[in-house]
Amino acid sequence: MNNDDLRKFTNDFLMESLKLSENKAIEYTISHTDRHRNFKQVAERVGIDPRQALMTYLLKHVDSICNYLKTGKFSAGENLRSRCIDLLNYTLLLASLDHSLTHTKGINNASNTQRDRSEPGEDSRHSETQSEPQKWNELRSE
Repeated sequence: MNNDDLRKFTNDFLMESLKLSENKAIEYTISHTDRHRNFKQVAERVGIDPRQALMTYLLKHVDSICNYLKTGKFSAGENLRSRCIDLLNYTLLLASLDHSLTHTKGINNASNTQRDRSEPGEDSRHSETQSEPQKWNELRSE
């Protein structure tokens, strides 16, 4: 592939990625304006950092690509291009989420990259309002 062909491929790929990202945003954010909303909500529910929640979504696409490269198969309706588009979009979301969290006024940048979760009060698992998984565990024991 020469430079002109690669440039055209890249432009087409990026435009397709952007269009898909815009279309999926409505569904994943439940029509909310915060594009990171679902990652923040999942993170709060399970007591982790929103970037960690987002990373699990990203890694599922990496695993799918690894499986394809090993077996030559994707599930119905998927192909390498669509998985690469998903991977690109999640990578952009991760970069933008990190930027948002580390550049928010009043937040200590260091505390966003490494929190000591063992200290009480540092995350929702130790707060008075328990995370949903803990509540589920209590419901199961009743």
